[in-house]
This record gives sequence, C-alpha cells and structure tokens, in this order.
Amino acid sequence: MDAQAAPLPAFSPWAYQGIGAILISGVINILSKPGRPPHYRVWFGAKILLALQLFGVALTYTGKQRLLTGALITAVWTVGISEVLRFTSLP
Repeated sequence: MDAQAAPLPAFSPWAYQGIGAILISGVINILSKPGRPPHYRVWFGAKILLALQLFGVALTYTGKQRLLTGALITAVWTVGISEVLRFTSLP
C-alpha cells in the first residue's frame, strides 16, 4: 500500500448515508411542494453544491483535521439552508 492510498476512515459509511439523506430530502421537498417562491431554486442549488462538496471531502479524506473542520462547517451551512428552504415553502 503506497502513501496515497489511505484506508477509508470508519466514519465514511455514516458520512455517505448522511449526505445521501440531505440530497434525497432536498429532491423530495422540491417535488412535493407545488408553490415555491422564486428564490427557492437558488437556495436549493446552494444546498446541493454544499452536499456535493461534503461528498468530495468524504471521498478524499486522508486524516487531516482541517478537512474535517471544513466539512463540519459545510454541514452546518447545509442544514441551515435546509431549514430556510423548509420555512420559505410553507403556506
């Protein structure tokens, strides 16, 4: 095993499931709510991009603390945007 191929950390399955849940909840929300304000898609796009960034960090994690800190900040922003989306789509 060379230095580039580090074993996957133990949290990877949990990270993939959590990020997948974020993406699935977003798709369900956008398909199930017929009346959305015009800025809804902008927030939705930002949420999807942040979730994809989390996927990238989970795939390329090599044990650096800085990556986990950035992923935690991104996850908090993603959950915050999810709450904004939920409350902007309420009647």
